[in-house]
Amino acid sequence: MTLHGFTDEAAAIRTAHKAGDLEAMVAAVTDQMIDTIALAGTPDQVRAQFDARWAGLYEHTLLYPPSFAGPSATTAVIDTFAPSHTPPIEEPR
Repeated sequence: MTLHGFTDEAAAIRTAHKAGDLEAMVAAVTDQMIDTIALAGTPDQVRAQFDARWAGLYEHTLLYPPSFAGPSATTAVIDTFAPSHTPPIEEPR
């Protein structure tokens, strides 16, 4: 977080985490943080952001839905990327 200039936000998130205050943790995350280190929006917007920022940069991408959002967040990530970004599985020879 410090690398991107989010030292104050990171401190607020840590403080809220220590207090067990999920609402304050979420509130401490700014739009600028999301735009810098994450993808957010509709499925089409997220795919476009991914392609613009990271397509072809990595062999494998870690897609991490926010755990506080529950199973529906995981399903949303899978539904967003599975149709157009899942390479075929190669069978071992």
